[in-house]
Amino acid sequence: MGKKIKLHFESTHELRQYIEKNSRPTGHSRDTRSSSFCSYSWDDTIKALTDGWPDGVQSIEWVLNHVYDQMKQEGRAYGIRYDVQGDYIDVGAYVSGQPECCGNIELQAVPQKGITLGVSQTFSHVVDQITMINRGAAIAALVDTLRREGYDVDLIFHISVEAKKSHSIKNDYEITLHMDTKNFYSPDMVAYMSAHPGVLRRLGFAIIEYHENKDECGSYGKCDFGSKPACDVWFPGDKANEQYGDIVTATKTVKGICESILTNGRTNTNEEGV
Repeated sequence: MGKKIKLHFESTHELRQYIEKNSRPTGHSRDTRSSSFCSYSWDDTIKALTDGWPDGVQSIEWVLNHVYDQMKQEGRAYGIRYDVQGDYIDVGAYVSGQPECCGNIELQAVPQKGITLGVSQTFSHVVDQITMINRGAAIAALVDTLRREGYDVDLIFHISVEAKKSHSIKNDYEITLHMDTKNFYSPDMVAYMSAHPGVLRRLGFAIIEYHENKDECGSYGKCDFGSKPACDVWFPGDKANEQYGDIVTATKTVKGICESILTNGRTNTNEEGV
C-alpha cells in the first residue's frame, strides 16, 4: 500500500538543490523525448532552472505581446514626464531633435492588493508542449499585468498524480513550489515555471523516479485534476489541448480573468481560470 508524498519548495533554488541531490542519473526523465512531448533536454531544463530561461522568454515573446495587446491596461502604476535630463533617453525624440528627449518615471500611489494564483503543472501525455507554452505565456503576462496594476502576486505551482492499479507507481504525489513576486520578481523564472514543459516532464518525473526507486515509472501516475492548493484564482491543467491549444484561446481565457480581477477587485474568489 502506497502513501501520499508531499513536497513543497519555497524557491527554484531550493528545487534545484533537491533535484541535484535526489535524482537518478539513469532515470527515464533524462532520456530524449519527442519534440511535442518535451523538446528540451535534461541539461537544458536544469540550466534554465539554474540561470533563468531567457531563450524561452524570447521564444514566447510574441505570445506575451499578443496577450498584452488584448488585456486592459487601466490605472497604470507609473507615468512618464519628459525633460532635458532624466532617467533614460527617448531615442525617437532625440533623433527628431526635441530638446526634452529624456523620460522621467513618476511612480503613482496605487493601493497594494494581494492575490494568489494557483497554477497546475499536471498534464496528461496527450497534451502537446505548445499547449503548455501558450498557457504559461498567457499566465506570465497576467502576472506582469497585475504587478503593474499594484497587486502583490503570489504563485503556487502544483503537480498532483495518483497511483492506480494500471500505473507503475505505488505512491501518490503532490509537489508544490511557491513564488513570491513581491520580494523578488524574475520574469524569466515566472515564464520558466509557468511554461517550460520540463517542469513536469523532466523535474516532476525525476522526483517520482527517486521516491519510487525506479529508472522508469510507466505513465508516472494518473493525473489528479481534483487536487489544488488554497488560492484566489486557479489554473487547472489542460486535459487534451482544449483550453490553451492555440494562442487565441489562451489569450481569451487569461484576458477574461485579468479583466475580472481589475474590474471587480476580486482577491478571494477561488474562481477557475478556465
